Amino acid sequence: MGVTSQLKARLGEERYRLLQSVSVEYQRGTTPVDAYYDVALTILDGDAGSLLALAGKLPDEAKKTELLAFHERRTREAAAAAAAAEAEAEAAARAAALAAEAESTARRLDRVASLRPLAPIHRVDSNPSIASSDRSAKTDDEHIDELDADAAAASSNDVIRELFADEDDEDCCPVCLDARVTVQCVPCSHALCGGCLELWRLTNASFYAVAKNGASATATTCPMCRAPIAGFTARVASAATGRKKRD
Repeated sequence: MGVTSQLKARLGEERYRLLQSVSVEYQRGTTPVDAYYDVALTILDGDAGSLLALAGKLPDEAKKTELLAFHERRTREAAAAAAAAEAEAEAAARAAALAAEAESTARRLDRVASLRPLAPIHRVDSNPSIASSDRSAKTDDEHIDELDADAAAASSNDVIRELFADEDDEDCCPVCLDARVTVQCVPCSHALCGGCLELWRLTNASFYAVAKNGASATATTCPMCRAPIAGFTARVASAATGRKKRD
């Protein structure tokens, strides 16, 4: 079956006669190539392959060449338009992503700004040269007063150390600073008294360990170093108390 017979069978009698009519008008020169191309392609439901096959049957070589060249130009234009549309869509997607990121960053900055008044304020000398000038501007009397104050503070610290030196006992519970140590954490080896241990286990298990490990006596942490502990061992207080060596 030839090209024309196939087109006639596919399009039906009425549409095929319409296609014949516009083809004749194109060959006579009364219909320009762009108008013929669009009308014929519409009748063929966009089937460019059938249009090219029909163009191959045109008796006028000049018209045939013109139609094929126009088809190639339209194909390039369609490809360029599709590429431009794709690039535009990608650019819009990138712009939307950047806008979303900028909005997210703005929200984070607003959050930081709202929390900033809650943070403690630490003022420091931002310009070392200015701070140095201020220090050098002090009078000799002020400097002497500062030295006297430092010496008094040092003497006071020495007295405090002497007063508490006898109380520095390695068997004293480091938590309550009163009772003797009776238990030792495993594996970190920090020791404390039984009362502080029980209180710590209840508090630590209630607020820290339950969410992760359940209310288990072994699912707690050391009150001294916060390291996870596997259990506790009894610790016998030494008979002699440890003393710090004095110079």
